[in-house]
Amino acid sequence: MADWLQPGSISYELFISPKLDTWANVSEFIGVAFAGVSIVVSLLLKKEVTHLKRELTFDRRVASHIKKLREIANNLNQLLNSYSQNTDSIRTEIGICETELTDLAWKLSSPQRRKSKNLASFIRRIKTNQFSVEEIKFNPFIDLVTKYSRRFFLTNVSDIWHIHDTVNEIINQLENIRQNRRNSM
Repeated sequence: MADWLQPGSISYELFISPKLDTWANVSEFIGVAFAGVSIVVSLLLKKEVTHLKRELTFDRRVASHIKKLREIANNLNQLLNSYSQNTDSIRTEIGICETELTDLAWKLSSPQRRKSKNLASFIRRIKTNQFSVEEIKFNPFIDLVTKYSRRFFLTNVSDIWHIHDTVNEIINQLENIRQNRRNSM
């Protein structure tokens, strides 16, 4: 007989002279090993599912806002070509932009939310002001001194361009976040 089938060895007690105690010990060992592997696999799967779930919910929440903000930026760009005739339309567009930014701010994490909340408060402040008929031209020194006082009283073209540029920055920031999340998977 081979060495592994000698009386007293586990293989002899399992295969030649089966005993219930030996089979119970072996099945207990196999069960513990199977449970350990199952726990490790379930933890790894849970991590991946949570990551995918977070990615999908972020995409779903932010995609519609990105699309609307792009439309608003394009409309503002077109309306600014003839600013004097389109002040009412511009006021409507920046009002829509304010609501989109406010909705978007609560769907972002704290560092990303700051820029959209700041722009929404800026829009809220200038939206109620009277729109200037045309861009006021001063010499550079007077313009520097009166820049902030005019901003409190009149909404001018540079304010609308500031909104347009910041909306585009927010769109680029959101696109970069989406791309980085996809690449990290």
